Amino acid sequence: MIMGLSYDVLRPNQGYLAKLQKQAAKQLAPFNAELKAKLLKQKLLYWDDTVEMG
Repeated sequence: MIMGLSYDVLRPNQGYLAKLQKQAAKQLAPFNAELKAKLLKQKLLYWDDTVEMG
């Protein structure tokens, strides 16, 4: 994706991308915990797992 946005100028290695993904996940941990707590308090949760392939 980055190469596509940079017209193939930037070529980050796979290790860097994996590390970046791990850092981003850590930063989202507080959000995930808050979301989970709020969802668990709801009387009704609904998940629609249908996928429309166009």
